[in-house]
Amino acid sequence: MVKKGKKRGYILKRGIFKGVRFFYNAIVKSITLMVLVIMASLLALTIYEYLVVSDLFKIKEIILEGLNKKDQKRLNGFLDTPSNRSLISIDIEGLKKLLLEDPWIYDIHIKRQFPQTLIIQAKRMKPVGILFLKEPYYLTDMGRLIRDISFSKGRDYPIISGISLEDRDLREKIKRVLILLRALNGSYEPMEDREISEIHMEDNETAILYPINIPFPIVLDIDEIQKDIRDLVTLITYLKENGTLEAVRSIRMDYGDKAVVAFKDRIF
Repeated sequence: MVKKGKKRGYILKRGIFKGVRFFYNAIVKSITLMVLVIMASLLALTIYEYLVVSDLFKIKEIILEGLNKKDQKRLNGFLDTPSNRSLISIDIEGLKKLLLEDPWIYDIHIKRQFPQTLIIQAKRMKPVGILFLKEPYYLTDMGRLIRDISFSKGRDYPIISGISLEDRDLREKIKRVLILLRALNGSYEPMEDREISEIHMEDNETAILYPINIPFPIVLDIDEIQKDIRDLVTLITYLKENGTLEAVRSIRMDYGDKAVVAFKDRIF
């Protein structure tokens, strides 16, 4: 019985020793792995910092599309930061956020082209009219309203009236204006050099045009705008050929298949 007890004690001590040794080996391996990871990280960081400050990936060419002078000034200020001079370390998301401060930019793509080229492609909205909603706003081709008094000093856009901020159907009216403008832009043959001075929205179905070089208003049915424009082209061509255009007081195209021409002394 004594011998059996001694054997059991030996086995127990041996088991404890194995457990301690296993635990010790595990700790050593973990520490070794941790040291290797730290060394690899420090090496990677050193290489990264070297590449950032070296001329190898320094931005030397910028390909721009859709940016104006103000945007380019913002861009130059952004690139003045040391970390943003390298193609590797430049903050792409930060640059996107900065350039999207331009209200006319609605989408932007920035791409690195190694080793030294940065490509910036911005998509801009275009102004199509001006609304006076307590303050002047530009209406864009995407239906957005932008207050930007510094924009476009050299060109006049049609004034759009009959719309106010209090209108419950404001977005619908703007949508109808865009339908009208798109139709007009594709159908200017008889009025090649005649721009629109004003568009007055009577309601969501009817609009009154005031052309600059035609001395009378034209009423159009927006629901039938394509047909109305085609018929208006034919009608104005006819009036010009007959020498009666200057005698017209107004034209209404919102009577179904008919057009009503009011002359200064009669209605036809």
